[in-house]
Amino acid sequence: WGAEYEREVQLLGLDAEGEKARMRERLRIDGLLTKRLGPKLFVSPKAMFDWYERHRNALAEPETRVVRVITIKPKGEETADACRERAAAVRRELRDGADFAELARRHSDDPWAEKGGELEPMRKGESGSIFAERVFEMREPGEVSGMFETGQGFHILRLESVRPALVPEFKAVQEDIRRRLVEELRAEHVP
Repeated sequence: WGAEYEREVQLLGLDAEGEKARMRERLRIDGLLTKRLGPKLFVSPKAMFDWYERHRNALAEPETRVVRVITIKPKGEETADACRERAAAVRRELRDGADFAELARRHSDDPWAEKGGELEPMRKGESGSIFAERVFEMREPGEVSGMFETGQGFHILRLESVRPALVPEFKAVQEDIRRRLVEELRAEHVP
């Protein structure tokens, strides 16, 4: 570990001996703070659980949705109206019970066509997709959107699945919460 650390320090353009001295100093300070502040740095299980309860939504993984898309783009000299009509014909096939993934493979003009139109999972509040707003307006898996237009063409979406937001259990994040609270206490007691 020592040799590997020294190589990394050198790659960063830092002085290996200076870094070792700074680390030793940091360890001495940590040891001194622990001796002097030990009882003040104690975080009770109740304090950790209270913090968890107050911040549980911030700890949650956001809701995730999987959708398929069919994109119809104008071909050659085709007008927007003709393109819209092709997209409307695909939408009618869907209404009549056609398989969305198969129609995406046959008709879609986007990179996801060969995967049956399936997009990467979208996380609520984190997706930069042009479809995100419409995806999170959809309610139930299996729901098919109306046809809509963007600068990329005409689109139809199908909601495949919804994974609700997941809040981790207290036990899974307890140690992280303790470390965070200890750091807050340390900052409070160290000028």
